[in-house]
Amino acid sequence: KEFIVNCLNGKTYKASNVICTLPAPLINSITWEPRLPEAFIHSISQSEYQTCLKISVSFNERIWSDNDFEMISDEILPYVYNSSQNVESNCLTFSAAGEKAKKILQLNHWGRKEAIISTLKPAFGNVANHITSINYYAGPDASKMISYGAFDVGNIIEIDKQERLLFCGDYLTSYKGFMEASVRSAKNVVRQLLTT
Repeated sequence: KEFIVNCLNGKTYKASNVICTLPAPLINSITWEPRLPEAFIHSISQSEYQTCLKISVSFNERIWSDNDFEMISDEILPYVYNSSQNVESNCLTFSAAGEKAKKILQLNHWGRKEAIISTLKPAFGNVANHITSINYYAGPDASKMISYGAFDVGNIIEIDKQERLLFCGDYLTSYKGFMEASVRSAKNVVRQLLTT
């Protein structure tokens, strides 16, 4: 038996096994033949996701001393961490979710820069002169800056193994919304394929 994947761009792929890595909200946007089990489709449609935003900021010097630096703030950008660990770089990543992420998206570049400065001010004072770049999608469609993360942590979506059609993603684990959960899920799927 062979799978056939037809793409919108007209390309067709054939395979004996398929691993679906799509985020949960996109799975129902595909026409599956034969259809996926109703219980799985229902679980996917009930998954709750929220807007997540990450902004990478480069500095002219490392203003933090701890390589494992992270901080939680009550500002509009509530979580900051050192994303240049073990790398010759001075970069912090700021993240927000839900309503705070939506508020950041409504700000222009300068408003976002002020939010970054305000978040770091209690720990480092005014860092405006240390910022060398703020990296995010800067095109006309600000929605491209975001991703979606699950926050329904306790509800695991289950799917019985389909014949040579495997799914992986955070939504199949108890740690929805975490990249590590997606990676672990993918490793489990690859392990299944290699042992059959």
